[in-house]
Amino acid sequence: MNILAPIVVFTYNRPEHTQRTFNALLKNPLTNESDIFIYSDSAKTANHKKAVDEVRSFLSEITGFR
Repeated sequence: MNILAPIVVFTYNRPEHTQRTFNALLKNPLTNESDIFIYSDSAKTANHKKAVDEVRSFLSEITGFR
C-alpha cells in the first residue's frame, strides 16, 4: 500500500498559471490516487474579481484526483 503525500495548491487571480499547473499535475500517473486541497483567496479589489472568478470556474471543473 502506497501512502502518498497530499497535493496543496494555492490560487488567486492567475487563471493561465492555474491551468498550466493543473495540466502538469494531471500528467502524473499517480494523480488519481492523490488527494488535493485547493485554497482560493477571494478578490482583494474589484479589479481582481474577474480573474479570481475565472480561476474558480476552472477549478470547479477539475477531475482526476482522488
